[in-house]
Amino acid sequence: MKITRFILLTLFAILFYFNLSAQDYNAEADSLREALKNCKQDTSRVNILLKIGKIYAHKIPDTALVYYQKALEISKKKNLKHEKAISLNKLGTYYFYTGDYDKAFKYYSEAVKLFKELGDKKREAKNIKNMGVVCSLKSENKKALNYYNESLRIYEEINDTLGIAKNLLNIGSLYSTLSVFDKALQYFQKSFKVFTETGSKYGMSLTLGNAADVFVSRSDYDKALEYYQKALQISKDAGNIREEARYLGNIAYVYIIKKKYDKALENINKSLKIHTKLKDKVGISENLINTGIAYRELSDYRKASENLLKSLSLSRETGNKINEANALYETAKLYFKQKKYYKSLNYARQALKVAEYTESLENKKNIYTLLSDIYKNLKQYKKALEYRDSADVLRDSIFNEEKTKAIAEMQVRYETEKKEKQIIKQKAELKASRLQIEKEKIEKEKQKIIIRIFIFGILFAVILSAIMFRMYKQKKTANIKLRQHEKELKEINDELTASEEELKQQNEILCQRNEEIEAQRDKIKESKAEIEAVYKNITDNINYARTIQRTLLTSEEDISICLPGHFVLYIPKDRVSGDFYYVKKQKENIIFAAADCTGHGVSGAFLTVLGITYLNGIIAQKQVTDPGEILNELRIKVKETFKTFDNGSSHGIDMALCSLNTKTNELKYSGAYNPAWIFRNGELIELTAQRNPVGFFYKEVDFVSKKIKLQKNDMIYLFSDGFIDQIGEKTKKKFTKKRFRELLTEINELPLNKQKEKLNTVLAEWKGNEAQTDDITVMGVKNI
Repeated sequence: MKITRFILLTLFAILFYFNLSAQDYNAEADSLREALKNCKQDTSRVNILLKIGKIYAHKIPDTALVYYQKALEISKKKNLKHEKAISLNKLGTYYFYTGDYDKAFKYYSEAVKLFKELGDKKREAKNIKNMGVVCSLKSENKKALNYYNESLRIYEEINDTLGIAKNLLNIGSLYSTLSVFDKALQYFQKSFKVFTETGSKYGMSLTLGNAADVFVSRSDYDKALEYYQKALQISKDAGNIREEARYLGNIAYVYIIKKKYDKALENINKSLKIHTKLKDKVGISENLINTGIAYRELSDYRKASENLLKSLSLSRETGNKINEANALYETAKLYFKQKKYYKSLNYARQALKVAEYTESLENKKNIYTLLSDIYKNLKQYKKALEYRDSADVLRDSIFNEEKTKAIAEMQVRYETEKKEKQIIKQKAELKASRLQIEKEKIEKEKQKIIIRIFIFGILFAVILSAIMFRMYKQKKTANIKLRQHEKELKEINDELTASEEELKQQNEILCQRNEEIEAQRDKIKESKAEIEAVYKNITDNINYARTIQRTLLTSEEDISICLPGHFVLYIPKDRVSGDFYYVKKQKENIIFAAADCTGHGVSGAFLTVLGITYLNGIIAQKQVTDPGEILNELRIKVKETFKTFDNGSSHGIDMALCSLNTKTNELKYSGAYNPAWIFRNGELIELTAQRNPVGFFYKEVDFVSKKIKLQKNDMIYLFSDGFIDQIGEKTKKKFTKKRFRELLTEINELPLNKQKEKLNTVLAEWKGNEAQTDDITVMGVKNI
């Protein structure tokens, strides 16, 4: 036992040494959690929660989120304004780095209000600056500049040097994004000077990185690479992994331009690993763009397309317009290289639209150049020349002699200050080298001791294993003998019981028939009970699904508020329906729709729930009001949901969707198979649908919107195909679209309640005792 105990202690000592750093990390969090258990004072509890969150912020962000939310909950409940403000700031930063810019802006703005109320100007300025960064990433450039200037004003008021430098850098970065390089360089010079004076390595690395971006725009790639690598080294020395990932990605981009694709992919993978660990969606999106470019230049078009489309999806999810424009532009270049000029033209136009929103001259210049090349290959030489001229105009405005001189001045200043620091560094290194020699001697002795302990531990482990193996063999032999004795005893017992079994057999035969009869009767009862239970369970589930579906449908009260003149005829074929209707007010726009999902009953109802949920997300959260854009977004959601099920080809939605502007009285419409009919003074105006479902389709095209100016008393009808496809009892034929059009022509001037009654009456008379063919939905809206 003493030997075993010694071995275990030895092995524990070895494991303890090799896991020391991990234990230190966990020990800090465990220590704070223990303190939290024993802490009764609310302010202290919140501060401990914030400290624990900070430990996990850059390592396990989701764990940090839990502690920040708990801190906010307590500070709100106990009215701790200062702690509440700090908690809001931490939550804003979490959502900023995970790419949820709307939530980040919300928490930062709430924090600003509290810090302003508390008179904490430094934290007020910091959160205003953060709001500017969020706006910049969303390409809301004017807002971003206003926030930066407001933050700068407060920092200057309280004489916060680092705060001033960071705002100067942010303003410079904004101008660089807009390709206004002369102003950008002015602000970079100012910020670099302040960062150098204060000794802020983090600030110096940011300034160098931004200056390198300018060198890339000037096509001075060697100088850009030099500056990125300097910024990378400073970030590594400071332990700032987020900036390290950024510069690795930028270095990869330069290697792509220099056609060194292996080096590019190596740096991209390093950067992507860090961004993924930090859940930084914006950084991941940038890495995917660079990966797509590299594979495109290597002519691996499948991988290039996969990465670029993933980046496009992620940039749209985060609302990052700059990445969206870049992903569209690089995808256009991919199709251009494949000589798919019309596809290239489609993506280039989309890229130009987003670039115009971001106001980036550099992006617009590149897109104009690509459009010129596309039109040239399409033999549309006039357009090619127009876009080439536009690109040349932008190229001339981006750089001139004064801007080049400013870059050179900044470079000279950096090199001079760098040499001064190198002299100081060399003196420090001489002193440090002596200490290092002594340290290495101690370390070698320490390593010898560890190696000896490790060797002794292994030897003891081998001896212990041999002893345990021998004990195992002895136990195994004893068990074999024991089983032999048990077998002999069992044979004797079997012989004694054999006679008894023969006597019992006759009696069992007599009882068996009676038991079989009773068993059959019991089985029949059980089967009946099971069938009844299954039927009840199915019925209950369908009824519950019907309740859920009815809850999701827009209530009559809400429809009446949005559309005072309306009726809805809604007749499900089964207890639950594959049709749904939808009404939603978004600012001055009222969106209304009638939809028919694949199938009916439970399968169709499931798709209606998804459809309504996705529409709420697109309209309420993303604030999309254009019908064509809504249907395009909805199709993406439906395809993502069903892509793993038989390619999703059997799942889709037919829909007619309208958006009515209550101020201009303009109606926009877009449809998937289902049209919109408008009756004006008894005459029919048909808005035709596109022959595409909202889902997978072999010949997919984008949905577009049609516009019409409504007049008073115009009657709009949206409907599914249920009424039209209903089989008549007498004719055994469908009602048909022609009869339905004639019916609406007859009733469109009646009061709305009479129209609904007439539709019900005609349907009942036509159907008779025939079963209902499909779910039926008819929505009528009168412009009053």
